[in-house]
Amino acid sequence: MNLRFKTAVTAAIFVLLVFFSGEKKVYSQEFTNNSFITIVNPVRISAYTKNSSKSIESEYFQVNRRDLPATWLLSFDVINDKKVAQTIKKFDNKQELGLLFEVSPNLARASDVIYNQTDSWHRSSSLFLNGYRQEDRIKLIDHLFGAFKKEFGYFPKSVGAWWIDAFSLDYMSKKYGLISNLNVADQAGTDGYSVWGTYWSSPYYPSKINAAFPANTKENKLDVVTLRWASRDPLNGYKSPDKRESTRFSTQDYFTIGLGHEYFENLLRLYTSREFGQITIGLEGDFPPEVYSGNFSTHLSIAQRLEANKEVKFSTMSDFANAYRNKYKDLSPGVLIESNDLLESSKKVFWFQNPNYRIGLIYDFNSRLIDLKTNSNLKITLDTGYLITSDKDSITFEKGEINFGRKEIEIKNIPFKIDQRLLKAGLLKVTGNKIIPSEEFVIPKEGLVFTEIKPKIPYAVKSRIYPMDINLIIVLGIFLSLILFTFAIKKNRKIAVTIIVFAVAGSFIYLILIINKPLYVSQSEIDALFILKNLGSGKVLLYDKDCLRCRWNSKDKPAAMEGRKDYVREISKKPIVYSLDFVLAKNPEQAKNILKKTKTKYIYLTKYEDYIEAIAFNPKDLKIRKIFENANAAIFEVY
Repeated sequence: MNLRFKTAVTAAIFVLLVFFSGEKKVYSQEFTNNSFITIVNPVRISAYTKNSSKSIESEYFQVNRRDLPATWLLSFDVINDKKVAQTIKKFDNKQELGLLFEVSPNLARASDVIYNQTDSWHRSSSLFLNGYRQEDRIKLIDHLFGAFKKEFGYFPKSVGAWWIDAFSLDYMSKKYGLISNLNVADQAGTDGYSVWGTYWSSPYYPSKINAAFPANTKENKLDVVTLRWASRDPLNGYKSPDKRESTRFSTQDYFTIGLGHEYFENLLRLYTSREFGQITIGLEGDFPPEVYSGNFSTHLSIAQRLEANKEVKFSTMSDFANAYRNKYKDLSPGVLIESNDLLESSKKVFWFQNPNYRIGLIYDFNSRLIDLKTNSNLKITLDTGYLITSDKDSITFEKGEINFGRKEIEIKNIPFKIDQRLLKAGLLKVTGNKIIPSEEFVIPKEGLVFTEIKPKIPYAVKSRIYPMDINLIIVLGIFLSLILFTFAIKKNRKIAVTIIVFAVAGSFIYLILIINKPLYVSQSEIDALFILKNLGSGKVLLYDKDCLRCRWNSKDKPAAMEGRKDYVREISKKPIVYSLDFVLAKNPEQAKNILKKTKTKYIYLTKYEDYIEAIAFNPKDLKIRKIFENANAAIFEVY
């Protein structure tokens, strides 16, 4: 919803540009041989790996016969398999070996860490380092680096996983000299998790605050170059033109939605067509051997053809990282991605990104308006006239220009209107003809931390006595206590005084030592609450639920896990209702009646670590639809 990386909100503002023009214009792209293709092959042993050695031999054969360099990221299970390790030791000296940081039960056990068992190995809380406490991450990192050195005699300079957090990257950089990292390009919902708001399919220096953000000062910069896996179509990979998943419009999955190899080649050309462009290709090493003679082989041939035309160079991860660090010694540069629609519609797309914000524009040749749209439907509308030309940091229209500065967007001679809610949210400000993203966090960078001294009956108790009225039981309990206390006074005043002292002391201990503990709301959840705030009016239903035994990896316990969610009302500015009835509803009809009775417009769910709130029935049966989801929250709307 915001224009900056530093804010709590990770959704990028997108500009919808539509023109009325009879002629479709095509803008040429210049190629340079100072651009790079990096072959990266993550190697794991999975449930469908028949013979890991044969699979790796088959994949290496395709690389070696073309005399290409590649980086091979090895998981703990691969390094620990002596036969596989011996196969890898036969690679030529153009190959780079690195580490694949996927946590398996074997790695957790060897590192003396409790494995986060979930319903599937690829769940983020099981697979990624950030699913574990920081002290456990250190154990996992040290053990994996140690295992690699024991087997190969040195510490690697490159690592990867679909996600590695800033704390882990910082630790690896300082202790082991890490210089390059691979993570997945922006995706929404694939494998049950989302990555959003990073440099669009482009390399960058990550921030020590959050690895998704590019560093915007030398002080918060991690001197590790992050490369991207599965680079996506800048237009259709952002929003699908049809029912196909947007994340399928990528170098890895295009063929699963009926697109041909020409589409793959167009993606390669797109991301290597600018100064110091780079794209990553490759394939995981756990497939059957025969797979690698198919698309993987074709991809290498297409890439090699570009090299033969002197359009690109091949590089390993660490070689590219060194080249990037030599060229951009301080911070990541501003990058403008420009492309006609790769599906050959009349649209054109621009992405501009720098260490302070990213912004996207869609051009449709059939109108003259630009709408800076957000996930919460807030927008800035610009009356631009026809598109004329563009360069690396500006776009020129018939009526004026849009210039992308390091900290501001300047709109010259183009009338624009801005939704006042964007300004009230504190995410940006407007000064004259300049839109300036806020340089401060909307809330502190560590998230919202608060205390709430208010007694609460645990869910474990309420759910056991349900459907009895808990308030009636409390009243009866107080009434019986008064009777017993009166009886004690008549019998023995000393006993009564002792009871009073212990009751007061016990209440004090309960309130101060048990209840009065800091509670935490993540930046990700704050994102969701800003989205909720900017939706239409209506009551928000919250689960009257908690989890007193759940583990958490943040410094303070998540407030939602404690069942204390009044902050939803404070931040969203919407009325809330806690509902135990909805949580324990036995069938869809009962749940739907509860929504009607409580006059609920939105359902707000949270998820932290093992604590996951979920809809128990098919949303269609309840006449609700999911309108937003991120790592820590989901919003459903009643229709």
